[in-house]
Amino acid sequence: MFSVAERQRYDTSPNASRADGFAAGRLLLHELVRELTGSTPVISAVCPDCGGCHGKPTIEGSELHVSLSRIPGLAVAAANWSSAVGIDVELLDQPQGRLDAIESWTGSRDVRAWTRIEAVLKADGRGLRVAPSDVRVDGDRAILDGVTYDLEEVAVAPDVVVSVATVAAV
Repeated sequence: MFSVAERQRYDTSPNASRADGFAAGRLLLHELVRELTGSTPVISAVCPDCGGCHGKPTIEGSELHVSLSRIPGLAVAAANWSSAVGIDVELLDQPQGRLDAIESWTGSRDVRAWTRIEAVLKADGRGLRVAPSDVRVDGDRAILDGVTYDLEEVAVAPDVVVSVATVAAV
């Protein structure tokens, strides 16, 4: 089921937990795409910086836009036919170091705000190659480089926040 690149990424994961998380996420994404397209997908991801087999996933031969995020024990995926999509999942209870990092990137320790920003960065396709502070969030909308995104929170569990960003219809 996995492509050669996916298998390589799994095999080169730094530890078993990361490898298992990667596999669970990709299995979820494969199933979602299969359900939406009716065919077995070939999912690729190529880093625009190093050419490695990581980065924003794309579905070969399809116009379907996808995004994937995971935390230990949970993977979430999103797909959209009409525009780019990004999804992010985080535990609300974060360790101090992670909250410090979120604050340094955004000026706030708000995990919910962070998931919205990261979902936009994923939908944009550049991820953390763009400064998170460049994303301007206002309620259920965000703007990055003149592009407006609709934001939505998805209820998963009381201790988890999931945000989805899609390019807003013009």
